[in-house]
Amino acid sequence: MNNCVVVGGGLCGLFSAILLADKCQKVTIVESAKSCGGLLKSVKDDAGVVYDQGTHIPNTTGIDEIDNILFGQSSELDKHWHKLATLKTGSFFNGKWNLANQSVDIRNLPKGLYNQAVAELMANEQESDAENIVDYLRESLGDTITEQVIAPIVQKLYGSDVDGTQLQRNSSVNYFGLTRVLALGEKSSKALKEIPVFDQKLSYHTAKDYQEKLIELGVVEPKYYYPLAKDKGIEYWVEHLVSQAKAKGVEFITDDFINHIEHSNNRISQVTLGKSQQTIPCDFLYWSAPPAFALKAAGMESSMCKADFRTANIFYFNFDQPLNDQTSHFLWNWHGTHKSFRITLYPNLFKNITDNANNISVEVLSSPDEAESITAEMVLQEVKEMALVPENTKVISQMRQTIHNTFPVPTFEFAQATVENYEKLTNSFENVMVSGRFSGKQWFHADVLTAAYHGINEKFSS
Repeated sequence: MNNCVVVGGGLCGLFSAILLADKCQKVTIVESAKSCGGLLKSVKDDAGVVYDQGTHIPNTTGIDEIDNILFGQSSELDKHWHKLATLKTGSFFNGKWNLANQSVDIRNLPKGLYNQAVAELMANEQESDAENIVDYLRESLGDTITEQVIAPIVQKLYGSDVDGTQLQRNSSVNYFGLTRVLALGEKSSKALKEIPVFDQKLSYHTAKDYQEKLIELGVVEPKYYYPLAKDKGIEYWVEHLVSQAKAKGVEFITDDFINHIEHSNNRISQVTLGKSQQTIPCDFLYWSAPPAFALKAAGMESSMCKADFRTANIFYFNFDQPLNDQTSHFLWNWHGTHKSFRITLYPNLFKNITDNANNISVEVLSSPDEAESITAEMVLQEVKEMALVPENTKVISQMRQTIHNTFPVPTFEFAQATVENYEKLTNSFENVMVSGRFSGKQWFHADVLTAAYHGINEKFSS
């Protein structure tokens, strides 16, 4: 093909453009922001300390061609990437830490509630086929865990007025590992996890147990990397991909968008930009954005729904003393009365590198209207309550970001509209492909990139 247009300069758009540059004579990326990368951006506070917008720890896919694009050839890895032997995470619940994994440790419940929760969990011996997350949790974990443990976390993530029965089972709390809990001792859990119904709702107690299971199943555990360029953070990854795309002749148009899609006989022929009014010939369109925008540009109706998007409030702190936790890479806060839900511990991403800052980022989700009421003082108090820093530590630099429209509330209505728009767009045109995240089929970056890789190769082999 002669001309390919890639809409969206995020991770998937950049990766796909690099692949397509080997298959098309000309590839053009159109990005509505002033720079590429999407949410893969880094920021600096007034003291020059670097943080990422959110938690971003890249991992391999197990497909060499993909991983070589993402991270470079194996001979170059050590120059630019810090390899994390294992991804270390943990969770805070009811005043105590579980540093084995991100699952909620219900053993921290008061004794009476704990006994009741375990009795219900053990009594539910049938697999649940419920489609909404509330009924699924009740039928698998029981009423006590659902109401006393998970319900407050659902409200923390999706809002206090969310109707849990309208949240999809497969795209809500399971993304955060909340359909499994730590409930028993290590030996009991390991034995019960040999039974499929209990395997689905009990967590592994140690990384070793999990790794042994992967080996047994023949699954290769991904490798995790973080950029060595401390002055760039995760933006190094974006620069790495942009440089590859430019080396292959990909043209970049930023701060503009597709306003019109010209088409006939089920084929797209050209696109017109909204700001510059530039017209670009298009033999193949890779759409890495919500399909509804493409349908509108093509003069077609899209499925509409009242989508609620959460606002990300990210607080960055640099302390005068080392963190108390010097092993975890990021942590989940499942304490029901806290606002924060995820913390990134940057010094632990740079082990064996001297002159580290003692910096963390703390994420809080809210509605747009609630954002102003969430203060740095409130979040810092939660950090201290979790004992992440020494009691007498002082903040020597800090900043805050408020980013709207970052995380959709995964209702059935939203999911249905996403699928309908994806199917309408892909079925209407022979020469269009949509990123997996916007098809409703994948979410995690490795899955999205793998789907793009196979989809593009299949498209151009036929």
